[in-house]
Amino acid sequence: MKIGATTKKIALALGAIAMTAACTTTSPGTKDPKLIAEQELQEKELPKAEAIDEFNKGRDAYARGELDEAIKRMEGAASIDDRFSKAYFNVGVIYEEKGDKGKAREYYTRAANASTRFASPHVNLGRMALVEDKTDEAWGHFQDALKEDPYDPQAHNNVSVMLRERKEYKEAVRHARRSLVADSQNTKAYANLALIYYEMGLKDVSRLVVQNALLITEEDPDLWNTYGLIELADNDVTAAISRFRKALELEPDHVPALMNMGAIVLSVRDYERAISLFEKALEHRPGEIEAKVSIGVAKRGLGDLVEAERIYKDVLKEDPNNPLALFNLGILEQEHLAQDTLMGEGTEPPEDPVGQLRWNADNLEKAVANYERGREFFQKFVDTYDGDKQEYVAEASGRIKDCGKQIESAKQQAELLRENATELDAAMKEAPPADDDADSDEQ
Repeated sequence: MKIGATTKKIALALGAIAMTAACTTTSPGTKDPKLIAEQELQEKELPKAEAIDEFNKGRDAYARGELDEAIKRMEGAASIDDRFSKAYFNVGVIYEEKGDKGKAREYYTRAANASTRFASPHVNLGRMALVEDKTDEAWGHFQDALKEDPYDPQAHNNVSVMLRERKEYKEAVRHARRSLVADSQNTKAYANLALIYYEMGLKDVSRLVVQNALLITEEDPDLWNTYGLIELADNDVTAAISRFRKALELEPDHVPALMNMGAIVLSVRDYERAISLFEKALEHRPGEIEAKVSIGVAKRGLGDLVEAERIYKDVLKEDPNNPLALFNLGILEQEHLAQDTLMGEGTEPPEDPVGQLRWNADNLEKAVANYERGREFFQKFVDTYDGDKQEYVAEASGRIKDCGKQIESAKQQAELLRENATELDAAMKEAPPADDDADSDEQ
């Protein structure tokens, strides 16, 4: 699970670009945590007057960009009244903005413990857990949020996203709708709902949801990114590019849109630009494996096979059964490294014809190892792939058979070349020396 507002969808693109990440959108929690303002304080739990005064001074300091002063004031408010959960919460928000995740988590926890009927700290703790791919922990926090406030829109939307990732679409729709009941202007929930329908194959319904949400605001990059996915599903690449560009205009660091634009650019073999887009995505989401593999595909396209192989194998160190890396390593061995081996990359053929025949036979036998490794990667892909796209398994299975044929062909050709080399060598040894022929002609 990655950070974002709805979630990601992996599309394994077979063919020329060989299983790169194509259609990606965001995960729960993209929306920045908000500072609780004075008017949001519940009168039932109204803190002491002195605490509210400090709270307001902290809020004003925050508005001026004086974050340390804001923290000091908010902590002061909480020290005056330790039930003041929203003061703790605001301190957590500010620490998170400063990049101190540990302190942010500490104060969100204090806020959660200081009050009931307050879902926001649980939501933010869940969002932070998602950043670290702790999905079980995140799920628990979101459930805690709904226990505190059964109508919290952010909690419902995050639960909906996680259910969608599990392909539990009926429940995902239910929670997305509950999010919208609580907050009819929640465009993140609209983007998520649209993506649920998109994954269910209901493109027209998905498009309608997005278009209705854009009537609320055209400033949400998640909506435009989801819109781009819908256009891609309709094979309108030009329109899809326009939607992804709009998302990036609104948020230049929007990782899902960067991934989608990168996949499109990669598909037209603009490798340098694709690498720049995927590298930018990795700056903001270092664990994005699809971006790493896609860079490997681009490196392969540029002819840098050593770097491509390194990238794929590094991915397998993180995720030994990663389908993208396994499939691309298979292609690298079968189509590229084997070809380099056959061409004698890094070596020079001998000048004598016998030596040339044996050199070619050596290369064919070495290429057998490439085909065998390629077959092993494709077989592991078939054995471990747990996605719902059987065409990918069929593609890998076909390549396994092709590798087998290439192995047998290479062995037969190598054997024939060696026989030819032996015969030629014997014939050359039996032939009279060239100088003897010349002397005979003179006599």
